[in-house]
Amino acid sequence: MTQLSADQIASYHDNGFLAPIAVFSAAETLAYRRRLEAVEGAVEIGNERAARAGLPITHAWAWDLVHDPRIVEPISAVLGPNVLLWSMDWFIKVPGRSYVSYHQDAT
Repeated sequence: MTQLSADQIASYHDNGFLAPIAVFSAAETLAYRRRLEAVEGAVEIGNERAARAGLPITHAWAWDLVHDPRIVEPISAVLGPNVLLWSMDWFIKVPGRSYVSYHQDAT
């Protein structure tokens, strides 16, 4: 379980973000990566982003991921107990030269 300190919660409210928060072990992270790559590998090249859409609805492992208390509890600590997952997007930045325009991560 990931509990935030009073200082972390205050930092979120002062700055609008909180990072880093260690949530998953290296082994868990690798397992999730492999599951995501399996989803992407099952579609034609160029359709990977579409394949990632709605994963918590189509894959039990993604449902479990977004409901993991280690994620939900820190979010609830700063936003309150009445939170809802609106959408899930995996913003993949592959190694090498690429351009990502200036953006805001959430609307």
